Amino acid sequence: MGAHFQPFEMARQHDRALREVGGPELEGNDAVVAYAAELLRSVIDGSLDLFVALNEVHVLYRAAGDFPELRDFSLLYHTHGDLFGSDRQEAWPGATRENIVAIIRQRAHDFVRNNDSLHR
Repeated sequence: MGAHFQPFEMARQHDRALREVGGPELEGNDAVVAYAAELLRSVIDGSLDLFVALNEVHVLYRAAGDFPELRDFSLLYHTHGDLFGSDRQEAWPGATRENIVAIIRQRAHDFVRNNDSLHR
Protein backbone atom coordinates (compact mmCIF):
# COMPACT_ATOMS: atom_id res chain seq x y z
CA MET A 1 0.00 0.00 0.00
CA GLY A 2 1.34 3.41 -0.92
CA ALA A 3 1.86 6.38 1.35
CA HIS A 4 -1.09 8.60 2.21
CA PHE A 5 -0.66 12.26 1.35
CA GLN A 6 -2.45 15.16 2.99
CA PRO A 7 -3.91 17.14 0.05
CA PHE A 8 -3.66 20.60 1.56
CA GLU A 9 -0.15 20.04 2.92
CA MET A 10 0.92 18.81 -0.51
CA ALA A 11 -0.68 21.89 -2.08
CA ARG A 12 1.32 24.14 0.28
CA GLN A 13 4.52 22.27 -0.62
CA HIS A 14 3.65 22.55 -4.32
CA ASP A 15 3.16 26.31 -3.97
CA ARG A 16 6.44 26.69 -2.08
CA ALA A 17 8.30 24.72 -4.77
CA LEU A 18 6.76 26.92 -7.49
CA ARG A 19 7.91 30.05 -5.67
CA GLU A 20 11.43 28.63 -5.31
CA VAL A 21 11.75 27.98 -9.05
CA GLY A 22 9.97 31.16 -10.05
CA GLY A 23 6.78 29.50 -11.28
CA PRO A 24 3.40 31.20 -11.26
CA GLU A 25 1.41 31.21 -8.04
CA LEU A 26 -2.04 29.80 -8.56
CA GLU A 27 -5.17 30.57 -6.61
CA GLY A 28 -8.68 29.23 -6.30
CA ASN A 29 -9.89 26.88 -9.00
CA ASP A 30 -6.57 26.93 -10.86
CA ALA A 31 -4.72 25.78 -7.74
CA VAL A 32 -7.12 22.87 -7.19
CA VAL A 33 -6.90 21.75 -10.81
CA ALA A 34 -3.11 22.14 -10.89
CA TYR A 35 -2.71 20.05 -7.73
CA ALA A 36 -4.96 17.29 -9.09
CA ALA A 37 -3.05 17.35 -12.38
CA GLU A 38 0.24 17.07 -10.48
CA LEU A 39 -1.02 14.01 -8.59
CA LEU A 40 -2.16 12.40 -11.82
CA ARG A 41 1.07 13.34 -13.60
CA SER A 42 2.89 11.45 -10.84
CA VAL A 43 0.85 8.36 -11.72
CA ILE A 44 1.76 8.69 -15.38
CA ASP A 45 5.48 8.99 -14.64
CA GLY A 46 5.30 6.07 -12.21
CA SER A 47 6.22 7.94 -9.03
CA LEU A 48 2.79 7.54 -7.39
CA ASP A 49 0.43 4.57 -7.20
CA LEU A 50 -2.73 4.97 -9.30
CA PHE A 51 -5.10 4.19 -6.45
CA VAL A 52 -3.31 6.46 -3.97
CA ALA A 53 -3.68 9.32 -6.46
CA LEU A 54 -7.30 8.43 -7.26
CA ASN A 55 -8.12 8.47 -3.56
CA GLU A 56 -6.36 11.82 -3.07
CA VAL A 57 -8.16 13.42 -6.03
CA HIS A 58 -11.46 12.05 -4.69
CA VAL A 59 -10.68 13.57 -1.26
CA LEU A 60 -9.76 16.85 -2.94
CA TYR A 61 -13.03 16.79 -4.90
CA ARG A 62 -15.01 16.33 -1.69
CA ALA A 63 -12.99 18.95 0.21
CA ALA A 64 -13.32 21.48 -2.60
CA GLY A 65 -17.11 21.18 -2.51
CA ASP A 66 -18.21 19.19 -5.56
CA PHE A 67 -15.54 20.62 -7.84
CA PRO A 68 -16.80 19.92 -11.40
CA GLU A 69 -13.38 19.39 -13.00
CA LEU A 70 -12.69 16.52 -10.58
CA ARG A 71 -16.13 14.88 -10.64
CA ASP A 72 -15.07 12.12 -13.06
CA PHE A 73 -12.35 10.99 -10.67
CA SER A 74 -14.82 10.79 -7.78
CA LEU A 75 -17.14 8.72 -9.97
CA LEU A 76 -14.23 6.47 -11.00
CA TYR A 77 -13.20 6.12 -7.35
CA HIS A 78 -16.69 4.86 -6.48
CA THR A 79 -16.89 2.73 -9.62
CA HIS A 80 -13.62 0.99 -8.78
CA GLY A 81 -14.84 0.38 -5.23
CA ASP A 82 -18.15 -1.02 -6.45
CA LEU A 83 -16.42 -3.35 -8.91
CA PHE A 84 -13.97 -4.53 -6.27
CA GLY A 85 -16.92 -5.69 -4.14
CA SER A 86 -19.20 -7.00 -6.91
CA ASP A 87 -19.74 -7.15 -10.65
CA ARG A 88 -22.27 -4.32 -10.55
CA GLN A 89 -21.75 -0.60 -10.68
CA GLU A 90 -23.87 2.23 -11.97
CA ALA A 91 -21.60 5.27 -11.78
CA TRP A 92 -19.55 4.80 -14.99
CA PRO A 93 -21.34 3.27 -18.00
CA GLY A 94 -19.41 0.41 -19.58
CA ALA A 95 -16.88 0.02 -16.77
CA THR A 96 -16.07 -3.55 -15.75
CA ARG A 97 -13.46 -5.19 -13.54
CA GLU A 98 -11.48 -5.90 -16.70
CA ASN A 99 -11.33 -2.32 -17.97
CA ILE A 100 -11.66 0.00 -14.95
CA VAL A 101 -7.90 0.52 -14.53
CA ALA A 102 -7.51 1.37 -18.22
CA ILE A 103 -10.44 3.82 -17.99
CA ILE A 104 -8.90 5.55 -14.95
CA ARG A 105 -5.47 5.75 -16.60
CA GLN A 106 -6.92 7.19 -19.82
CA ARG A 107 -8.93 9.77 -17.90
CA ALA A 108 -5.77 10.73 -15.95
CA HIS A 109 -3.81 11.18 -19.21
CA ASP A 110 -6.61 13.29 -20.69
CA PHE A 111 -6.89 15.45 -17.57
CA VAL A 112 -3.14 16.09 -17.43
CA ARG A 113 -2.99 16.90 -21.14
CA ASN A 114 -5.98 19.26 -20.92
CA ASN A 115 -4.55 21.08 -17.90
CA ASP A 116 -0.89 21.15 -18.90
CA SER A 117 -0.84 24.95 -19.18
CA LEU A 118 -1.29 25.21 -15.40
CA HIS A 119 1.90 23.24 -14.85
CA ARG A 120 4.21 25.69 -16.64
